[in-house]
Amino acid sequence: MRRLLFLLLALPALALGVGERAPAFELAASDGHTYSLAQYHGKKWVVLNFFPKPFTSGCTAQCNLLRDESARLSAYQAVILAANTDTLAVNKDFAVKQGYKFPLLSDADKSVTTAYGVLMPGGFAARRTFVIDPQGVVRDTFDVSPSKAVDQVVESLARLGVPKA
Repeated sequence: MRRLLFLLLALPALALGVGERAPAFELAASDGHTYSLAQYHGKKWVVLNFFPKPFTSGCTAQCNLLRDESARLSAYQAVILAANTDTLAVNKDFAVKQGYKFPLLSDADKSVTTAYGVLMPGGFAARRTFVIDPQGVVRDTFDVSPSKAVDQVVESLARLGVPKA
């Protein structure tokens, strides 16, 4: 019984599902800009990647793939964003040290992570990706494997028929 209770407490709240409207967000990023879902409305697909913690092995592997295979991702008319619950200063440091050109969004107050249903009990984001269409509707969502993050995103964009850039 204790093991079952522990497992239930370790799960995040129920994440958004396909067909649901993506919650609006406006978050400061590691590149000095602020990003919002509204700025892409009617224009581009948004791939919102949540990850738990900068400077950890799994998160570094996941983000390094996004960096190293950016050409595969930029082949689609989609913007790639990564978000976590760390401070802007930590995300800036992580982005600079790893050479990331994509923005790392800081959700330090955990409001966006909570709205997307991926806040874990320890205050970290679950490793989950949301593919959001230009009208703001979630069209795909999946748990991410750090070593297959780009493959998973590209497969999703292709399956959904996201236009090529």
